[in-house]
Amino acid sequence: MSSAYTQFGQDLYNFMDALVITSIVAGGWGEKSNRPFKSDERPTYPAFSVSPTRDEQQIADNMSDDVMITYSVYIFFSYWDSSEAESDIRELVDFVRTELAKERRKEAPLGGSYVLSFAGEWGGDETQTERFYRLDVTARFNELITL
Repeated sequence: MSSAYTQFGQDLYNFMDALVITSIVAGGWGEKSNRPFKSDERPTYPAFSVSPTRDEQQIADNMSDDVMITYSVYIFFSYWDSSEAESDIRELVDFVRTELAKERRKEAPLGGSYVLSFAGEWGGDETQTERFYRLDVTARFNELITL
């Protein structure tokens, strides 16, 4: 794929990085990553990571493709603190989704010519001691193909 693939991921990471969450979590983001955290890494919570999940390309016309790229944003909290922090987790997720909904309505969301959609899913992994929310953000755009 072209640089649009990596550019969208970087744009989404920059969006998350710029969110000021101190009204919800006093210390703000603990850790941020533009890749999945490795199993031996224990981030400071709350944390987020942005990584590619799937992509799809279809021919739009003789010169371009219709492209859909999905990146997953994982928002992590400590599994052990989740009973006390559940309201913070939900408030933070609501904040992120609301800000992304505002962003998607802009003329050039995330700084590009994307049409954005998103969906989320809750989860937890006691063995990794994490509670998480996965937000799948899909960008759809037309990409010029040069031969």
